Amino acid sequence: MYADTFGNTSISGMFPYPFSSGYVLFAYFVAPSSGSLSSISFYAANPSGNGNAGIYSDSSGMPGSLLAQGTPGALSNGWNTFTTASISITASTTYWLGFQMQGGSFYYSTVASSSSRAWIAAVTCCDMPSSVSSLTGSGSGSYAIYASVGVPSSYSFNVKSGATQIVVTLTYGWTGSGAPPAGSITIVGPGGTPQYQESAGAVYDRTTIAVSGSSNTYALLHRVTFTVSGITSPQVWTALISLASVSTYNITIEVS
Repeated sequence: MYADTFGNTSISGMFPYPFSSGYVLFAYFVAPSSGSLSSISFYAANPSGNGNAGIYSDSSGMPGSLLAQGTPGALSNGWNTFTTASISITASTTYWLGFQMQGGSFYYSTVASSSSRAWIAAVTCCDMPSSVSSLTGSGSGSYAIYASVGVPSSYSFNVKSGATQIVVTLTYGWTGSGAPPAGSITIVGPGGTPQYQESAGAVYDRTTIAVSGSSNTYALLHRVTFTVSGITSPQVWTALISLASVSTYNITIEVS
């Protein structure tokens, strides 16, 4: 899995402006890739107090319902990152990224991008509002805010005519506290269909072995067996692999 972003990852061409307590600021962006949201970051200058950030659906060109938010926390000078729930992000879909803070300055520009910005007032910091019924104001431009998205790694493989089973096996090591991360496997036929996801219509086994010498070091095997049908000619399929907190693994794909 690799990381992708959407939003403004630089303050180049932007300017600081004092934040007014009780406001939430929003910026409109289109996600370039599908994946799982991991965090939202915004830039603060000489902040005081706490802040938070969230992501909203688009509702006829304005922020709609809250999809995920971070945990309110103390702000520092520069980029502030808020970890969010891992919701699904869809490519070519519009989202609004919002943030709030108790004091300090934020960065914005009316010409930094082709995006739009908006704001609402009379909000108590720092839980993000669950929905936006009406805007206090809106304008052209954008804020220094972006979302980080984990995008599944992609592997192409050949499927023979008459194939009935595809087995995808991941092996990887992991060191950390708590339960080791689980792999997420999806296989996709030519042109995006059919699509088989691990959570539906698949049989899987997952083995975790504690490595001798450390109770927090693990060797993991994650194998998923997909039953397929209707393969009447040789095809090229794709396996999509997501592994949170794991950057190195081995993958084998068997077709029978």
